[in-house]
Amino acid sequence: MTVEFEPLIAPLLDSRSERQLVESAAARVYEVSEGAINDLGPSSPITALIEGQCFAQAEFLYFLNQLPEAFLIYWLQLFGIQRRLGSYAQTTVEFQLSEARPIPFTIPQGYVVVSNGGVTFTCNEELIIQAGDTVGRVGVTCTELGLVGNVPVGAIARVLQPLTGLSLLWNPDPGAGGTEEESISEVKLRAFQAIRRRGLISADDYENEAQEYLGEGAPALAIGSRGQDPRTIQEGSVHVFARNLDGSALNGFQIQELGDRLLQKSLLGIRVWVSNIDVHEIDVEVIAQLAKGTSPESTASSIYSNLNRYLRPQDWGESQTIVLKEIEYQARLAGVEFIQSVALRERSPGVESETVSPPLPTNIRLPYPWSAPTLGEVTIILVTEEDSYRYTF
Repeated sequence: MTVEFEPLIAPLLDSRSERQLVESAAARVYEVSEGAINDLGPSSPITALIEGQCFAQAEFLYFLNQLPEAFLIYWLQLFGIQRRLGSYAQTTVEFQLSEARPIPFTIPQGYVVVSNGGVTFTCNEELIIQAGDTVGRVGVTCTELGLVGNVPVGAIARVLQPLTGLSLLWNPDPGAGGTEEESISEVKLRAFQAIRRRGLISADDYENEAQEYLGEGAPALAIGSRGQDPRTIQEGSVHVFARNLDGSALNGFQIQELGDRLLQKSLLGIRVWVSNIDVHEIDVEVIAQLAKGTSPESTASSIYSNLNRYLRPQDWGESQTIVLKEIEYQARLAGVEFIQSVALRERSPGVESETVSPPLPTNIRLPYPWSAPTLGEVTIILVTEEDSYRYTF
């Protein structure tokens, strides 16, 4: 039996507008006076009195309609629920010295580094580059709340106050974890989930708690009895695989913080491991008949957009198979006449497409339950009776 649901919608205590109240009151005055009071035009003193009374009533009704929401907010306050104003992105910065020094080189806690876009980060702790070394890494936190701190790799490259001997800095990991403030609806949804989830027992509990940390909708998958190496069975442990809302990988600080958070809330005293969802690049080749009167460039861009939206690690779920017919369907949505062929290839990390076998017309089975696809190289060939057009993304 399939059961469908929809969100509950709270009724308004009184949905009438102020104008409707005035019209209803004027009609009632005329009725009970048996037509004796009939001067109810816009400039009538009686109309002015009715409008004033209805204005007061409408104000009262407005605030009365807020009463259920107010009761709910007060109730959530009793549970200590607070509204998130956003979070600060974090990443790692590598500092390089111009040459090795005979004494340790110190970069103080709170030292400010700057991205190419002008976003500032501060060092989480003091960094000491030992004598004879030239490189050191330290965690940094964005000084601004929100997505602005989710900078790409290599974006942090400047300092506010130069240090003698410091020649280069960069962030080998992207900034991650920066989120915007919540809406009231998001607060309520998170609160009800937290109230239901007093401790972590089931896989759903661990996944929901990971999303509580990363943001509602972030991909998270909990698998029990998996060790630090998730391919090995380890009783009394759980391994949580996750990514950020935008599909980017968790950095080291996020993995550590999420692991500590899950461990503290676990009711069973089991070991908790956290890793990134394993992402595999999938190359796609599409050959299609171009519809008459359509632009080949626009059609190719639409096909690419559809495929890019479909093969996103944050939206993939738990399926381990990339089905050729599903890829064909996404390409067909771009409005082509028909699809001649679709081929797929899983790209090994660091291997250029020119050095491997061509894509094949077959489904691709991802290796692990914690694997997800991302779109790699896309080749689109659109043909007509006279010409063919080739595009590579």
